[in-house]
Amino acid sequence: MKHILNRFFDKIYCVTVHNFYDRHELVKKQLMGIDFDWIFSPPPQYLMPSDKITPSEMSLIIGHINCIWNAKINGYKKIAIWEDDGVLVANENEIQLFFDNIPNNWDCLAMANATWANDVYGFRKEPVSEYVNRVRWGNGSGFNAIREHIYDDFITIATQFIEPIDFSYYKIFGRENTYSPSKKYFSDPISMPNEHVLDRVPNHERFLSSRIIHTK
Repeated sequence: MKHILNRFFDKIYCVTVHNFYDRHELVKKQLMGIDFDWIFSPPPQYLMPSDKITPSEMSLIIGHINCIWNAKINGYKKIAIWEDDGVLVANENEIQLFFDNIPNNWDCLAMANATWANDVYGFRKEPVSEYVNRVRWGNGSGFNAIREHIYDDFITIATQFIEPIDFSYYKIFGRENTYSPSKKYFSDPISMPNEHVLDRVPNHERFLSSRIIHTK
C-alpha cells in the first residue's frame, strides 16, 4: 500500500541543489518508502545577491516556484513540498489523524517545525480540534502543502524576490485556510537559517549547523 502522504497528495516534491550530496542521502533515508520527485534549484554561487535576499534564499525560492509550475503543467490539485534538510518525525498513524481531521476547505498545510528555532520564530496558531491548529504564521518552509487555487497567488508573491520563501508562505497563511498538526509536526528541519539570527540561537543548538549544512 502507498504511504499515507502519497495517498493524500497528488505529488510530493523535494527541493534541493544538484551538488548537495549529503542532503540527498538524508532525503533518501527520511523519505524511504515515499514516492517523490526531485526539483533542483540553481546552485547559490551562480546567483547574484540582492539587497533583500541572499543567493541561497534566491535559490530556494526558485526551487519552490519550479514545484508550483510543475504542478500546474501536470494538473496536480494538491501538492506537498519537502525541503532537503528535513527529518521525518511523525509516523503514518499520526499523519493520518491530522489528515482525517483537517477541514475540507483547507488551502495550505504547514507540516514542519524547526524546533531549534522556536525561541527565534514561532507559530501563530489557534486550536481547531484535538489534532489540528489554524495557522496565521509558520516556522519555516520545510514541508508545506498547497492547493491549486493558491498556485498563482503564491507565484505572484514569490517571484518578487524580496524576502525568503518562508515569508511568502506566511503571507498566504495569514489570509487563507492554513492548518498544522497540533500533536506532532511531520518534518523537523536541522539546518540553520540566515546568519543574522545565529547569535540568537542557543550555543547547544549550533552543532546542528555542522551536520548537513548549506544554510538557507
